[in-house]
Amino acid sequence: MTVNQEVYRQLIEMGLPSTLATGAASRFSTAEPAIEWCFGDGQNWKPEDDAPEPLPTYNAAAQTPGVSVTHHEVMDLSSAPSSGPPSPSHNTSTRWQPSPPPRHPSVSAPPPPPPHTSHLSAPFASNNPFRQNPPPPTTNLINDEEEDEELRKALAMSRGEIDSKDEDRRNERERSVRASGVPPPSPESEENQVRDIVFGPSEKEDKDGTMALVPAAPGPVNQVSKEEEDMNRAIADSLMTASFHSASALQATEKPVPGKREQGAPLVLHSGSGNSTYAANILQGLLAIPQFRAALAEIPSGAALLPRSASHVSRLKELARQISESEYDFVDVDDVLGELRDGQEPGQLPPSEPSLNLQQILVDLVESGLSASTEPSPSQANEEIHGSYRDDPRSLFFSRINIDPPTQDAWFVHLVRSAEGQSDLYGSLAGILWPRDPNASIEEFSDILTVRLMWDYNSLREPWKIEEKVVLDRFLRTNAQRSANIRAQQSLAAGNIRRLKEKIDKLTMHRGDNTLDSLTTLIKHYETAPVTDDPVEKESREEMKTKLASILDSLQARQRSLTAELEKEEMARSSTAFDTDDPELNKHAYLLRAVMFHDGALVAGQHLYMYLRQDDGTWWRIQDHQASKVDFATIASDRTGLFMDGGPYTLLYSREGARPDKPLVSIDEPTAPNEIEREQAAAEGSTMSSTLASEIEETSVDASDGDVAMS
Repeated sequence: MTVNQEVYRQLIEMGLPSTLATGAASRFSTAEPAIEWCFGDGQNWKPEDDAPEPLPTYNAAAQTPGVSVTHHEVMDLSSAPSSGPPSPSHNTSTRWQPSPPPRHPSVSAPPPPPPHTSHLSAPFASNNPFRQNPPPPTTNLINDEEEDEELRKALAMSRGEIDSKDEDRRNERERSVRASGVPPPSPESEENQVRDIVFGPSEKEDKDGTMALVPAAPGPVNQVSKEEEDMNRAIADSLMTASFHSASALQATEKPVPGKREQGAPLVLHSGSGNSTYAANILQGLLAIPQFRAALAEIPSGAALLPRSASHVSRLKELARQISESEYDFVDVDDVLGELRDGQEPGQLPPSEPSLNLQQILVDLVESGLSASTEPSPSQANEEIHGSYRDDPRSLFFSRINIDPPTQDAWFVHLVRSAEGQSDLYGSLAGILWPRDPNASIEEFSDILTVRLMWDYNSLREPWKIEEKVVLDRFLRTNAQRSANIRAQQSLAAGNIRRLKEKIDKLTMHRGDNTLDSLTTLIKHYETAPVTDDPVEKESREEMKTKLASILDSLQARQRSLTAELEKEEMARSSTAFDTDDPELNKHAYLLRAVMFHDGALVAGQHLYMYLRQDDGTWWRIQDHQASKVDFATIASDRTGLFMDGGPYTLLYSREGARPDKPLVSIDEPTAPNEIEREQAAAEGSTMSSTLASEIEETSVDASDGDVAMS
């Protein structure tokens, strides 16, 4: 077998063993494939101990009939093509074995090959498949031992020496033999054997493309990238919180079992199915109102009602009894709610609309029951406190409003939270009544007030000011004159507030910088500057620092004065201007009984909860079937759902104390003041305006003096 001296020399210079270098040089004529073979298949290659075969000559294939040497592989071609696939030898399968390289035990380098006539006379007798010049087509100088197998076949087929069909049949037979035979044994390796470092692609990020091949860990490495790990974690979290995003993904939890009720805690009305949480909250809030319970008690069992309405009233009375007597902490009310709604289960979101519809059913039911009662009132105590609702059933829920159209009745007020509106009950009611008609007022208040809150698309995200007690006498028709005077003062105060803010900004700000802070920094600079030996400069610094300190003191004093006036005007503009200790102006006081909350989630269930006031004044948070005690400060500061169109959506108020007598004012009597009162109001307004104008003029002069001092 021919050994390429140049390839052998290069391999020896690389530090490879002589035996391995000889085997590689005998197989390849260039260094690159030889090096790849040494670090690949050559690692498992071992030289055979048998004597080397004699070097083949050009006519070796012709002298040995039946044997063809192709790419160092021996094939037995003695059998005819028609006799079927060749019989396997040894392991009953055709095995391809490389020819053993020549052994040179006593020589460090292989001997030079003997001269061959073909090498001298054939300039193109090379086994390099990448050679540019092809061999001459006329002379057959191909050396089967040095030429690549595929190139030899291609050249032979181009000359017509090998039929393509015969070649295909031979390849098919070889593939069938290899497929049916036993696979070659894998190289044996000892246990705990550490594999050598192999070459593979780098796992580092190669942005510039300048990295070469680096050793890689043996075997497949299953490393998860950080992005994939984050994605898997997000998918797992989304699956765990699927019930938050899908109404159909209900948690498969066991139904709670009622336990013993805590001392002073309310009996929770629970929707076991989770489809009527809003309805359970509304019913819970109404049954916590003393006036509603008293109205239910006044409906006799023999009232002339339809059988369905009579059944509804009896179920409500039973719930009221359980609330006061039951020892359990909650009760399932799905059957009661289903009966009230005739088996319908409307969507719970947004909760304001279905809550209003259910309350409408309860209002109509109680009103019809009171109207159909003919028996005397069963409780004289209720009649003394609240009056008999049988005489006027609409006084429980309906208020009479004097507005266009006049004298209309309403049992709830709908407040839309917009960018121009207020975030409290007083300001919102004033924004509904007075801007439309200065003489608009309320003729009569009901005992139960329902406030419905809704979000507008451009509303400011400010929490609703929840007040535990409100006094609504300012909106009564009998107090219209007093309210008009206070509103006039509030309008003047609003103008004063705007002008005072402009003065404060002009006094303290200059081109976006705070003047007082700049003066303070400059004075601090003079105080901390290095001491100079020049007496003139030292005296100049002291004089400048004294002047700046005097200017700063005067500006700060003026700022404090304007700020005090601003606070006074803001107090006059606020709703506290209506506050008074006069009992005649505090007859219609209302206590907050229940607040319904929604956290803004896309599903209901536990995302709907409420705050409930007990008769003893304690507050409880009710969510699902549990009740926990809270203080009112927690309720007032609850910002849940503020940025998700959530938060409080229904407020229930009830009258504090007994209902006052109806005002002795005719409904048709005009509400506008008479001519004398108009003149008095105009005179008072002009006097206040002139006084305020003189104060503003004095303030302007003072401010101008301050500006001159600054310059």
